[in-house]
Amino acid sequence: LPIYQIPLAVMIVYIYALRGAGDTRAVMLINLVGIAVLRLPVAYLGGKVLNGGLIGAWSGMCVDVLFRMVVAWLYFRSGRWMHTQRWSTVRARAPKSTGAAWWTCGS
Repeated sequence: LPIYQIPLAVMIVYIYALRGAGDTRAVMLINLVGIAVLRLPVAYLGGKVLNGGLIGAWSGMCVDVLFRMVVAWLYFRSGRWMHTQRWSTVRARAPKSTGAAWWTCGS
């Protein structure tokens, strides 16, 4: 299973590139779907139901990592992450405060 490390490394690079660009919502959704929808059921299926043991469980993890790698790569290639609005930009556009806290927008 050392071949598993290559897609894992590629996935980590793309996921952290998207995080660094400020697109944490997409990263959260990719991870949530990959882990909850793929990793857990496939690992359980391979490990317990099909009596694959540890190799079956690792196979489920590999399916999850491959899925997340491909989805993160496709999302990165789409360029949608470049249009992510950062919190600092949103906060800088808030109306000037009149002494109240910034989240009250001066009212």
